[in-house]
Amino acid sequence: MEAEDQIRDLVKKILLVIFIFLLFFIPGFIIFKTKFGAMDTNVINRLDKEDTFVILFTKEDCNFCKKTKNILKNEEIKYEEINTDRERYYDTIIHKLEISRNEIKEPTVMYIKDGKLKSSLVNINNKEELILYLENNNISKE
Repeated sequence: MEAEDQIRDLVKKILLVIFIFLLFFIPGFIIFKTKFGAMDTNVINRLDKEDTFVILFTKEDCNFCKKTKNILKNEEIKYEEINTDRERYYDTIIHKLEISRNEIKEPTVMYIKDGKLKSSLVNINNKEELILYLENNNISKE
């Protein structure tokens, strides 16, 4: 009987070690993957593929950002939104665009042609300004 008790105790200890390992490993792995994982943002992929598209830089609690999104929606302009308060690859994106943080005042619309920044409209505060920008850059329904 004593041998069976020792085996049971050993199995319990092994299961406890496995449980503790998984308890710490899984959250640690998720945190590591989130922080250092592959950059899977659509904007980075499109820049790398040298696509032509529109980016809208927004910010939380920005009324003009909401208005700009509505205007683009009403004009049927497709765009990629970058929320500067939440986008974890924001610095990578602006680096790929070869601009600095100072060049973006939300809301900002950028026209990307063949993966490169062609033009931008910064700190949009009225519809007419945005419509004129879209027309001048031949940005239309997509």
